[in-house]
Amino acid sequence: MNLSFDVFRLYFTPLSPVHIGSGDSYQPTHYVIEDGTLYELDTGGLMAALSNDDRTALLNIVERQPNDEMVKAIQRFFYQRRASLLSRACKRIPVSKGVEHLYVSRVGQAANRESGGKQVINRLEIDRTACYPGSGQPL
Repeated sequence: MNLSFDVFRLYFTPLSPVHIGSGDSYQPTHYVIEDGTLYELDTGGLMAALSNDDRTALLNIVERQPNDEMVKAIQRFFYQRRASLLSRACKRIPVSKGVEHLYVSRVGQAANRESGGKQVINRLEIDRTACYPGSGQPL
């Protein structure tokens, strides 16, 4: 059986920005946003940046029943201590004012309440861009 294939070369122009994701996302405990920059936190250096009192406070939060209130408390914890955490950032990524405003307005807050009174929590996950492993530059 003789198979042949036609080969076509296609060119396209995207009409909007294209996000090439990696399948990973920044969790709200892995970043803070300040002055138009997302600071990716180094989890190893994170504990070194916290005082003993802060570590105790964080431990008290995560030992609670895992529920929406705990998620909001963890988000508030990192946001309130962002000034001391910025120096431990392993990566800095510029973000738009709109992204920063959305983050500041939603961190540690419920997005809304459903008709039964149940809260819908802002997970504040941000999809990561795929990057070259060696340089960390976006694809």
